[in-house]
Amino acid sequence: MVSPHLFGVCFKKGFLSIYNTKKLEEIFQVKAHMGEAMDLAFSPLNDKLVCTVGSDETMKLFDVIEKKSVKGVQVSFKASSCCFAPDG
Repeated sequence: MVSPHLFGVCFKKGFLSIYNTKKLEEIFQVKAHMGEAMDLAFSPLNDKLVCTVGSDETMKLFDVIEKKSVKGVQVSFKASSCCFAPDG
């Protein structure tokens, strides 16, 4: 289940920011993509995992607790949205 206190934002300059709305603070920011960061999705089963897609034709997974990238995948298109399956 996703923590109700996490909020994510993607930026045109490729950054991903994750905020803790309960503490009113940014907990993680990273240059996620070389192009625009287009969308993000939190895993429905693991609230520390977030997926992003970008105009640089990549999909990336980040651990927002450890504050690091855990996986990057090159895709053959400029993705504009992403989501997890309901079962993760």
